Amino acid sequence: ASIRGRETGFANDPVIMGARQKVAEAEAAEHSADRALIEARTAVRDARQEVKDLERTIAEEARLAKLKQQEAKAVSKSAKGLGRHG
Repeated sequence: ASIRGRETGFANDPVIMGARQKVAEAEAAEHSADRALIEARTAVRDARQEVKDLERTIAEEARLAKLKQQEAKAVSKSAKGLGRHG
């Protein structure tokens, strides 16, 4: 005779059924935790990418601001000769 519950007639024993329920709940909790871990890793990866994108955007804006400042200086320099007839 086998010691498995279904073959020994104890499959419907409340203690066996309770143990099976606990195992099923633990498996479900483990599955849920695995899913949460995957979601957390995805969120971290997305956040890191967003920070990289932001840094890239800010660096580009700073580069453009520097070019604009250089152009403004050039315009200001060319305007210094104005008003000499006044």
